[in-house]
Amino acid sequence: MVLLVGASGGLYFWRSHARQSQEIGQCQASLRNLSIAILTYSTDNKGWMPPTLQALPSAGESMVCPAGLQRGLSENSQPAGSYIYTAGNLKITQLKLASETVVAYEPLSYHGGSGMHVLYLDGHTRWLKGDKAESMMKELGAGHNPPNVQGEEKKEEDED
Repeated sequence: MVLLVGASGGLYFWRSHARQSQEIGQCQASLRNLSIAILTYSTDNKGWMPPTLQALPSAGESMVCPAGLQRGLSENSQPAGSYIYTAGNLKITQLKLASETVVAYEPLSYHGGSGMHVLYLDGHTRWLKGDKAESMMKELGAGHNPPNVQGEEKKEEDED
């Protein structure tokens, strides 16, 4: 009986971890697709970034974080999707430090407050843990982009 309970508990943990890993991968893929849509828009508009995410005709489901959907956000609940967009009405040539300039991020609540994914101008994504994510949001709120966030977490870039 104890062996059966232990085995089923281990199986539940494994499934939960696998589901979380899949969710993280989907979030990263969604942000990378959003990056492609934003860069395509800027190419078609003489270097200007879209004023809002709504201006992106090709973003589609990339504008909604899969983790947000699993937490009850409907795809139609926010007209601009579930990501917070930080680069509206900027000319891409005016932006410096593409690898540090934040383009979009997901609400911290989507991953239970443990952290969030951030999309940078050069197209890579990064996972920031809760305290670093809060620090980044404060910096962005103060008009600092790229934000000055000490001890950022590892990059999670395309493996291609």
